[in-house]
Amino acid sequence: MQKLDYEFFVGSAWQKPGEAGGYAKRDVINTVNLNLAGRLKLIDGDDKEIIKGIKVYTGSKHTYNSQYVLVQAGKNRVVIASDNIWTYYSLQHLVPPSQGGTLDPAGYVKAMKRMKTLASDVKFIIPGHDGKQLEIFPKVADGVVEIR
Repeated sequence: MQKLDYEFFVGSAWQKPGEAGGYAKRDVINTVNLNLAGRLKLIDGDDKEIIKGIKVYTGSKHTYNSQYVLVQAGKNRVVIASDNIWTYYSLQHLVPPSQGGTLDPAGYVKAMKRMKTLASDVKFIIPGHDGKQLEIFPKVADGVVEIR
């Protein structure tokens, strides 16, 4: 695995003024400290390779410019959807989450369709809030699976 001398902050760290957007104070302080230490690299944009074999894409605006990650894992391309797909149900039925889950419901569906073209198989699209991953993939330890 490639060792980094800095950390990436993928997605949308910056909300509209006055909106916390679910960020914890300690996470914001940690981000500022990483930046002050020269160890933070913000990734803005779509289809950006951050490390060989790892790209980020602009998603469905769960938060402003929310991003998802495409990982080349051996022969497979795995999409880590994070908040850009909450559940397998949304992916299977191409429906947005409940109200408040995205700022752009049509964009949410468009992002899922795009993810299907990026992943080597739909089973390699990993939603951010669905525990079914623990049933779908082989168990490595309690609460840990191997995506293969």
